[in-house]
Amino acid sequence: MAQDRILYRPREKRNFRTRSRLRALRPLAYVFGVFILLAGAVFFVRSSHWRIREIQVEGTESLEKGDIEKFVRGYTSGEYAFLFPKDSFFFLKADALSGEIMRAFPRIAHAEVVKKDTNGILVDIRERALWGVMCNGEKLIAESERKTASRTHTIAHESQNNEVIQSAGSCAYVDTEGFGYESAPRPAGNLLLKIKSDMDALPIPSQLIDSSLAKDMHFVQEKAPELAGVRITGFELLSRVPSEFHARTSEGFLILFKKNDDLAHAFSVLKKVLEREIGNRKTRLEYIDLRFGNKVFYKYK
Repeated sequence: MAQDRILYRPREKRNFRTRSRLRALRPLAYVFGVFILLAGAVFFVRSSHWRIREIQVEGTESLEKGDIEKFVRGYTSGEYAFLFPKDSFFFLKADALSGEIMRAFPRIAHAEVVKKDTNGILVDIRERALWGVMCNGEKLIAESERKTASRTHTIAHESQNNEVIQSAGSCAYVDTEGFGYESAPRPAGNLLLKIKSDMDALPIPSQLIDSSLAKDMHFVQEKAPELAGVRITGFELLSRVPSEFHARTSEGFLILFKKNDDLAHAFSVLKKVLEREIGNRKTRLEYIDLRFGNKVFYKYK
């Protein structure tokens, strides 16, 4: 019986060789494709259409807009991996830039960066509100003991228990939240609120006064004329007695407050004492102690 056999199929052999070559070239094609995509992406993000060109600064009061704009341009200059520009609309991180602006300019309390269109940003800032000048290196008397017995209506200052605290002096401008944002000259007169401290140093910029305490101190300063008929010109803070703060009046005497106290009630008590017991002898007072609720202690000079 005769059998037919195919001994040679040249066309299939040629197709096999062609497919083998294509398979060998496939990795190179992938690499080339990735290169084309990367080159296209680099060209796209480097296009001037997507580069930050316009920088608008709003909200400045004492700061120069040009200084902030110069900082932003410096921050966005350069490239990532020598390929992607930092001022590209796609790579600019608004939150990170806001934080850097606040660190570079401590006078700024809040900064917000908003991208505009494809090649512009808006920098909206809020500067800190100057509240007063805080200085260390002041001679402050820290009493280690206070006599508050009911047998007397005054606090005895025992000289042997007094400690004079003094350190190298420096001053800082402080905002209403207790943040010291800039070095300041030592104030003279009563134009600015004076805050005296026995701190060894004033790190600037930093949170020099706890925000909750600063809020209470600001309340005392604002409400004292209305609630007690006195004007506050300064404060004294002692690290040895962190549970209290002292307010200095325009008449020269100190008012001793307890931290986190009911300040409205304290003012109510103070007003009664000033009207019923002190009268026109305010200038002779050394201090009034309001730290013990309805029990008030005071001392004349």
